[in-house]
Amino acid sequence: MLDISHRALNPEEMALLVADIEKVEKKKRFHFRFTAASIVFLLLALILLLIFFWGKESLGLLLIAFVLIVIYGFSVVWGYKQNSKMFDSSINEIRETIQFNQVEVYKCFAEFCTSFQNKSLDEPAHFFQVEENKILFLSGFDFYSTDNFPNTDFEVIVIKANDEKDLQYELLCKGIYLKPSAILSDVLKKKLRDEKKYPNNLSIISGKLTSLESILLS
Repeated sequence: MLDISHRALNPEEMALLVADIEKVEKKKRFHFRFTAASIVFLLLALILLLIFFWGKESLGLLLIAFVLIVIYGFSVVWGYKQNSKMFDSSINEIRETIQFNQVEVYKCFAEFCTSFQNKSLDEPAHFFQVEENKILFLSGFDFYSTDNFPNTDFEVIVIKANDEKDLQYELLCKGIYLKPSAILSDVLKKKLRDEKKYPNNLSIISGKLTSLESILLS
């Protein structure tokens, strides 16, 4: 059985998102302090070079050192600007998610599943037979196989961003461990990706697990 519902963020989820904003802001402040300290260090190094080597025979080495310091300084500033944009984008996305205030809940009961092998440390992927002719696909680093997952009874809680893309996932297992009835190879996973047939996370596929490989390749 598969039941999909929608609701607002609960207080715990709201608090986690606020905490995520604080974490990103902390990273941004640290990167600013690191950049400022690096610039100060480079300026001090440049001043010392000018004091000790100006007017001496090693002027050529001084010029080389000056050029290297300037280049490194520009790279530090450029890196800070790029990372700052990334941090600001993450903060804005989380704030918009809080305003959007929407959670999608997938309640899944399954007796059979099939998983991709994960020898290459790629993202895990599982297929669950949730109805007679319906398969739920889960893929991503939130869905590693454990002693409790795959599971016969679980929920996937999806926090939706403002553009309705999936921002965060939470997996709640309520049943018992469900051993995959079959393991699909990494070779098949690569082939599906090469042919652009690899399903998106939380896709619902028509069919049965017994015919899964032919369904995916069709």
